[in-house]
Order: sequence, then structure tokens, then C-alpha cells
Amino acid sequence: MKIPSIYLGPLCLFAVITQLSFFVISNFTNDLKILKSSVTCSQSQSLFLNPKVQIIGLSLQESWGRWTDAAIFSQGAKFTTDRPLPRKFILEFNAKAFGPNAQGQTLVKVGNKSHLIIVGSEYLSPYRLEFDSVNFGARSIVITPPIPISPNKTNPTSVDTRLLGVGFSSVDLVSASSTFNSFLRGCWF
Repeated sequence: MKIPSIYLGPLCLFAVITQLSFFVISNFTNDLKILKSSVTCSQSQSLFLNPKVQIIGLSLQESWGRWTDAAIFSQGAKFTTDRPLPRKFILEFNAKAFGPNAQGQTLVKVGNKSHLIIVGSEYLSPYRLEFDSVNFGARSIVITPPIPISPNKTNPTSVDTRLLGVGFSSVDLVSASSTFNSFLRGCWF
């Protein structure tokens, strides 16, 4: 069964942000920079039965999605659920890389299993990774870009000091496990 995607765009009618644990924005010369954020999301239909997902390491929302920001979480992006992930599943996402990250390998890790992929730059592209025999009890998916870099390092006129790596517009988890019917469903962050 395919579990619907996280929607990273401006509207998400099915999502409820259940907790915003720490969110600090500082303004330095008209440059918004998130210092640290942690958002917990859950689908609104059945908060008790559905897994909650905590997401850290993603920057401010843009019209197409969100970038990983190493200034927030040095390892990239981390999706952690309140219950163990299935031992076998497929992770599907649409992504693009910023600058030199397109030439390096991005690490996608779940428990004791990992994949190295090259995420292309400029345009969002689909990716599909199979995970099998993930260690029992694994609850996190960590996506680590190779070379997080600030836009002001690639363009001196930019005031953007975020450390960008990989950008996501959607993330899907496809599993035969009925426990995860709503994992990462309709979550806006």
C-alpha cells in the first residue's frame, strides 16, 4: 500500500502541527535564519491511533518545498516517528540538490541500513529507495547531504547564510504494514 506524501507546499488541510518544541528566528541584516527548530506533526483524523513524526533540520518553507539546513541540524534532515518503522519499506521522495551537493553522494540512513545516492541539482526529481531487514526498533530516517553550503558562498551578493544541501517537495513511505497507513501522511512542516 502506498502512504500519501508529506506535502511541503503552502497548504495542507489534513495536517495538524501538534507541537512546536523550540523555534527561534533571528534577524541579521534582513536575513532570516532559523537557529533550531523541531516540529512534531500528526494527521488530524485520528491523533491517538496514527504515528507522530518529529522533523528536524529543514529550513524555511519556500514555494516548491524546503531545504535541509546544516545550521539547524548538522546531519541534514531527520524524520523520527513515535513507533518503530517497518522492517521492510520503500522510501520515495522528490528532491533536488543545492550547488556542489549535486556532485556528491547523499546518505540516506534508516537504522542499520543505508543508501548513497546522487541528487541532481536545479530541478526536483523522483527517488525510490528500498529498505529491507531494517533493525527492529529503528524509528528515524536521516538524510545527510555531502557538502552543505551557504548561498552567499556561491553568490557573494546573496545575504542568505543558511547551509543548504538537499531540497524536498514530498516524502512517501510505502509499506505492507497496516500500522503505517498514515506515517508521513499530509504533514505540513
